[in-house]
Amino acid sequence: MTPSRPLPEIWYPLAQFLLALRALIRAASPDGFAAIAARVRRELRLTSALVRRYLFAVAYGITLPPPRATRPPADPYTVNSGPGLRRREPAFDPGERPGACRSAHPAGPSAPEPGIQWAVALNSAESLLAVLRNPLPAPRRLAFRFARDKAPPLRELPVPSHVLCAVPPALDALLMRLDALARPDAWEGMHPDTG
Repeated sequence: MTPSRPLPEIWYPLAQFLLALRALIRAASPDGFAAIAARVRRELRLTSALVRRYLFAVAYGITLPPPRATRPPADPYTVNSGPGLRRREPAFDPGERPGACRSAHPAGPSAPEPGIQWAVALNSAESLLAVLRNPLPAPRRLAFRFARDKAPPLRELPVPSHVLCAVPPALDALLMRLDALARPDAWEGMHPDTG
């Protein structure tokens, strides 16, 4: 594993796909974004699933140092909760949570304007690229969560079926390979490269 680009055989194709998606979003004008909005949403869902599984795959490859011995607190009934102790949320949450069922094509007055959709899509692509530029902090946190059996779950189906049926074969193979690396227990006894 290289320090800046873990799993380079996966990182580089993933980064190229994400850069192409960002270029597609940037090339579209905010007003004319409605014509490609459905395609961009599908590709963003696929890309976020790929990045999420990439982070899990990197986390499985991290070797943690042995746990440090800690001293027991003086009084087991008191909790150290000073004002400086705060929990930081990661910029990209690698866990998948079940979301509310949304319509594939929002209609009516609640549908956001194409300019807003364009800005949200560009922001999502930029966020995923930021995770790929510095891919080690999130997997380190995941590795510690694996050690404590508190890792967030990954869905069995990485993306909805309507997204999966539109995936080109090269990205489908990459998604299957990443899923095998990110969920080794689910792929136990099967090897995705043997065809």
